Amino acid sequence: TKISGTIPKEIGGMNGLDFLYLGGTKISGTIPREIKELELDSLHVGRSELSGTLPPELAKLDALDYINFGRTKMTGTLPPELKKLKNLDYLYLDGSLISGTLPEEWNDLEELDILCLNATKISGTLPPKYYKMRRLDFMYIEENALSGTIPPQYGKLEAIDFLSFDNTRLSGTIPPEMGYLHGIDFLYMEETQISGTIPPQMGKLEQLDILYLDDTKISGTIPKEIGGMNGLDFLYLGGTKISGTI
Repeated sequence: TKISGTIPKEIGGMNGLDFLYLGGTKISGTIPREIKELELDSLHVGRSELSGTLPPELAKLDALDYINFGRTKMTGTLPPELKKLKNLDYLYLDGSLISGTLPEEWNDLEELDILCLNATKISGTLPPKYYKMRRLDFMYIEENALSGTIPPQYGKLEAIDFLSFDNTRLSGTIPPEMGYLHGIDFLYMEETQISGTIPPQMGKLEQLDILYLDDTKISGTIPKEIGGMNGLDFLYLGGTKISGTI
């Protein structure tokens, strides 16, 4: 819609409000701290003109299961306090100006299904304890300044279906433990500094449909175990140092 202006602080008086959808509007300004007075289930302000930081007070919205600040002008860092949102299923901050590091405390978000932080200014490393997000299905954190290595603990992300680290500064090798992600369909690691060889254990990923490793420092040969990837439709190795025969 063409709704504009700011979110009034008086919104805290809407005691019965469960869903607040302002996505795609011209709403600007910041999130009023009075929002903590609500009992929201869903907060969608993506693709709006909102700015400012993510208020820690969001953590007081116990029933919140959906947050979308994607494609906004939101800045600042990710509040560790959000770990208190035990019912949170979806978290979209993609395309925002959010910076800083991924809070280690977020490993407490055991119900989180989708984590979308692509095209942000996030930096730092991947917290190893995120493997505790036992329901995480979709982890999309490409196009940012993340560095360090892929924690081997991520091989315990049993529910993961979509995992994308492409166009980051990640380095190191592919952990053999990634071969335990038996339910994964899409794995993107292109345009990173990842090196080493393709672990033979990757051949256990029978459901994998797409594997992107192009424009990395991957070397060595294609392991024969790759023949176990019965569902593989797309294998991208262009721009690597892969050698040997098919």
